[in-house]
Formats: sequence, structure tokens, C-alpha cells
Amino acid sequence: NKTRFAARKMDIIPSPDISWIWGLVCDEGPKADEFIRCYHDPDWKTYVLRLPRDQPLGTPEDEVDERVEYLAAQMRDGFEFVQRSIGIDVEAEQISRVVEFRQGYFQTMGKLRRLMASDPQPYSGIEAYLLSYPLQVPINTGVEPWEEALELAIAEIEERVERGVGILPAGSPKLMFKIMPYCQPWIGRIFEENGVLLSAGGPTEKGLSPLRYQGDPYRASAEIWLRGAVINNTGFQAEQLSEQLVTYGFDGMLFGLFDFDRWLGSDDRLLARMIEKNTDLPTFYLEGDFWEDRDYSREGLRTRIETVCEILKQRKA
Repeated sequence: NKTRFAARKMDIIPSPDISWIWGLVCDEGPKADEFIRCYHDPDWKTYVLRLPRDQPLGTPEDEVDERVEYLAAQMRDGFEFVQRSIGIDVEAEQISRVVEFRQGYFQTMGKLRRLMASDPQPYSGIEAYLLSYPLQVPINTGVEPWEEALELAIAEIEERVERGVGILPAGSPKLMFKIMPYCQPWIGRIFEENGVLLSAGGPTEKGLSPLRYQGDPYRASAEIWLRGAVINNTGFQAEQLSEQLVTYGFDGMLFGLFDFDRWLGSDDRLLARMIEKNTDLPTFYLEGDFWEDRDYSREGLRTRIETVCEILKQRKA
């Protein structure tokens, strides 16, 4: 968002025909667009997709038909608005193919995540997490290189698992991170230097179950989003994350780096308490900015990470 604003303010980029911003996980993107339009460029045209967080705590929202219908309609309306704005019509068959690709890629990512649960852990958690990127952002280079990279990574990891090769010795403490800090990879390195592994969780029973809306790409997409352990209802997120912690043998959970965000930051603090109660495993929270490390001291964060690592190693012993 800082890059978008600076690039427009410095006339590095022109105003787009349309900026389609999703505020499902957080509202930083929509607020950044509002800022650009109000303070610099009144011609900055935006379509915002939002989802109110108004469901009772613990609701599995992908099972609530009205919720799926609402989000599907938001997606459909936004996509049609974007097509009219840029004068391009996308065939329904192509939209369905994208949903099918996403589900196939998600299933393959599940295989990688299960391999990451091996002891010793064969791969850096941040490296593995980066391979999930086509599930989260538009890729204008085509998806074939990503599919090839994922298959190559899985083959390499399988070979490492077979040989018992890991980035730390077997039995090392392992923390699950809700959103891996791939923008600040040095954070993961500090944990590894102190004998603790970071990794994302693997697929849940819910995530592997068949979709209810197979025939409609918008309803299927809405169902996929509402299942996710990032966007879903906070209480249900806690259940999903707790399931992953226990299923894949983690020693605790790490949240943080999103305290600047009024949705994700507050969610993480609430989830930490709920998960600790559910699993009796320790949870930790790191203040900081996921995208930007110029606002805080690396050495200050290193001291806190070393403290977390000592606690985990003592519990493991």
C-alpha cells in the first residue's frame, strides 16, 4: 500500500482504469485507496469488496447459506463491474477453470504442508509458505511456473525426508505461525539460529472436505474463502488452528506483526488466548509490522525472540 501510494504520488504509475480492492481479511487496502483518492488523485477509481464481521463467535460461516450467497454476490458484482470498466469479458468457463486450478493447487500444497510436519523439519517454513502465493494474489505470469516449482519442491522435500535431513536436529521445538513473515525472512532465521523451527499448519479436516457448491464458481469461491483460517469467524479460526497444532505436533503458536491492523491485530490477540485454553500449548505475540521493518529495532526483536526460544526449549526438555 505504501508502494502504491508513493508510485502514484511520484507519477511513476498513472491512475488505473479500476482498482479492485478486497477488504475481507483486513481493511488496510481499501483505506489506502481512500487515502490516495482524497489526498492526491480524485480520479483514482475503486471498487471495494467487503464482508461484515457480524456472525456469532464460533460460527462455521462456510456452512451458512446466506453468508455464502452474500459473499458470492459481492464477488460477482465486483467482477462484472471490473469487466465493464476495462472493456473485457471473461467467459464463465474460464472462471470455473480458475476455481478448479485453485482447488488442485490447494490439495498439492496440503501434501507439502504434511511433509513439513516431518521430524526433522526438511525445509524452512518461510520458503514453503511462499509457494502458496498463487492462492492469495493475482499472478500475471501464468501459473505454470508456480506449479512446476511446487512439484520440484515437493520432490526435493520427499528426498530430504527419506534421508532424514532437516534444517535443525530432530526433536527441535516447533512453532506454528498463522501468517509466516515472508516479507521479513530474517525473523525466521533468528528463530532457527536459536534452535526453534517455524512453520505453517497443514490442512484441516474441514479444508480437505468436498465443496458444497461445486457448480457455481462464485459460490465455490465464497465457500473456499469462508473456510480459511484467516478470514473465518474468530471462534471457528481458533478451532481450526487448534486442530492443526495438535494434528501436526507443534509445541506452541506464534502470532503477531499485524498489530497495526485493527482487524488482524485484534483477532490475533483474541486467538492467542482462545488457542492456549483449547490446547494447553503456549502462545506468543510479536509486535511489529509484517511489511515494514524500518519502524522497529531488529536487535530489540531479537531479544524477545531469544526469550521465546528459551521458554520453548525448557518446556521441550
